Amino acid sequence: MWTPTEKIINKPLMYAQEWNKDINKVYALTDREILDATKTYMLK
Repeated sequence: MWTPTEKIINKPLMYAQEWNKDINKVYALTDREILDATKTYMLK
């Protein structure tokens, strides 16, 4: 099992809200595909 670097799961707005990061592109990787997950991580 993998452990995320920040040890936080299911908190996608952490980077935009808490760290004030400008999110340009976010990709989700599986063993079969690469998905564009950018909308999940952006402030609306």
